[in-house]
Amino acid sequence: MRTGRCERNSSITQEVWDSWMSMWSSEEYQKKSNQSKKNRRQGELEKPAPSTHTSGAISHAKVASEIEKNSQTTVTSYQVFVYTHTKNHDGETFINDQAKEVNVSIFEILLIF
Repeated sequence: MRTGRCERNSSITQEVWDSWMSMWSSEEYQKKSNQSKKNRRQGELEKPAPSTHTSGAISHAKVASEIEKNSQTTVTSYQVFVYTHTKNHDGETFINDQAKEVNVSIFEILLIF
């Protein structure tokens, strides 16, 4: 069963909420949920899920807008990627190996053009 925040939003009817709660607590749903959780954690259910970016709930469009506002220059998608995938937005310390590999691939492609 879900262990996180489990409060019904006022825009959701009680009937719909009860239906969701029933579905979420079913054995079939829990099995699928645990498998997905395990997949996100490279096969270990108790292992923490790796970070995918550092911008949280803020969209990359909003991040780009903020960077442009602060630097007063146009920002590329690559710059937004680097900003949102490095620790403390330092542009060098990538949050995980996958982000580092993607950065190298993008950089190599940019060198071609």
